[in-house]
Amino acid sequence: MRFAGQCVELWHWQLAPGVTYEAEPDPPGSQEMLYIISGELVLTLDGLLRPLVTGTSIAFASDQPYRFHNPGPFMLRFSKNVLLAAE
Repeated sequence: MRFAGQCVELWHWQLAPGVTYEAEPDPPGSQEMLYIISGELVLTLDGLLRPLVTGTSIAFASDQPYRFHNPGPFMLRFSKNVLLAAE
């Protein structure tokens, strides 16, 4: 969906225990919001580890490298809203 020159996306993600996902930076000015449905997620952003658990959320600029990691023993489920800036 396009909104005011930006692309909006909604994703539902799952990561198995121990799995890590390395993300490439989005276009400058892009943002993401995560909501943890179940499990644990460690977001690495700016070299800092940001642990998130069920029921928590975070918003961040996604125009930089970042990483998702499931450190827990159970499946991680989360939603990811992306607001991609126009290139």
